[in-house]
Amino acid sequence: MKPFVKWAGGKKQILPAIIQKIEECLSSFNKKDYVFIEPFVGGGVVFLSLANERTIINDLNKELITAYRVIRDRPEELMAILDQMFAEFLVGGEDYYREIRNLDREQCYESATDLQIASRMIFLNKTCFNGLYRVNSEGFFNTPMGRNKAKCLYDPKNIRELSAYLRKIPAENIMLGSYKNAMARASAGDIVYIDPPYDYIENDGFTKYQKEGFSLEDLRELREECDKALDSEAFVIISNNDTSAVRKAFENDSRHNYSFYAIEKLETKRLINCKGDRRRTGREILIIGTPCRFPQTKDVNKLLKFIRVRHAADIKKDDLLAKRFRVTKKEITQVLSTLRYFDILDSNREFTANGVALRQCPKIELRRKMRDIILAQPVFMAIFEKDSKNTAYKTDSQQMIEIMKSCNKNMRTGIARARVDCLRTIIDWCLAN
Repeated sequence: MKPFVKWAGGKKQILPAIIQKIEECLSSFNKKDYVFIEPFVGGGVVFLSLANERTIINDLNKELITAYRVIRDRPEELMAILDQMFAEFLVGGEDYYREIRNLDREQCYESATDLQIASRMIFLNKTCFNGLYRVNSEGFFNTPMGRNKAKCLYDPKNIRELSAYLRKIPAENIMLGSYKNAMARASAGDIVYIDPPYDYIENDGFTKYQKEGFSLEDLRELREECDKALDSEAFVIISNNDTSAVRKAFENDSRHNYSFYAIEKLETKRLINCKGDRRRTGREILIIGTPCRFPQTKDVNKLLKFIRVRHAADIKKDDLLAKRFRVTKKEITQVLSTLRYFDILDSNREFTANGVALRQCPKIELRRKMRDIILAQPVFMAIFEKDSKNTAYKTDSQQMIEIMKSCNKNMRTGIARARVDCLRTIIDWCLAN
């Protein structure tokens, strides 16, 4: 399957890199039964390439989502209307194009049927300049007609295959509205791929796909929503231009809860420009957010062995770690995630200041320093203080769940309940050391 529309900022060029990152995320979580969420779906090349039936797609563009729904439910009727429109376009040319384009300026368009909205949207996408969906400040489509006449409006085989696939996705999973609503449905092990309107340093790109636009404040809000998804133990992959604003939004730990993002550079060709010689190589990045899950490893002594690995660079060598410490790759992932949680490793598997200090301190002080680092986390300190003041009484499971949720407002009850045993064991280690 391939996209039924050409969309500004389409991901065909970087698709292999995105798919590779998705596979790496799934491998690290050891989970095959996942939900794929694409909150800014656009042409949808990523979700169509995955063809995962457990998919949630969303967009703020009503015409686009309506087209997805019509392709799912009424593909044959849609193709018949498109055939008629294309025949009239071959006769009427630019006059017919403008007639269709200007329909959204007429009051009667507010009562247009889904078939009319979808067919108009696809027609304009295939006949306008470079498939660019752009609106003015009033929300009216204003892209001029393309210079080269379209040879067809759709691929019938692709439309039918896409229709069959979309019918396997629950109707409520094809969403219209804010990207936040789709991201709120992420849970442990899910993949959230985010392709928001791009940030541009120079004024040579198009970002105004919707009349509302996408501001720097929106970018900061996006970071907050991504942090929430990571709190739910989902993976986040974001594509955008390599600008200072984007890097600033994702390079730093804005909430001091260890929501780290790795950033990888990509080179692409910018295809939307009225002058072909100005379609130059762009600098894009993939931002990968890996859930820094609540400690998966309760054996603190095992953590200390990893921290004191002979050479710092060895922490990046899975095969070496597996052989030296006789652990599986899944156990390695759990240990590394726990070390990230305690700010001992960063998202690039480099030792942080805490990690370097632990590696350099004398063995006699190692346990005390490790305990101090663990207790720097509010949830651990809260329970440690309760238990240390009254050695005859230990905080029970329900109290620990409430403390975990109070320290992390986005933590779900089920996740907190699953972490009780790990939390109890680590606290007991701190009490003993």
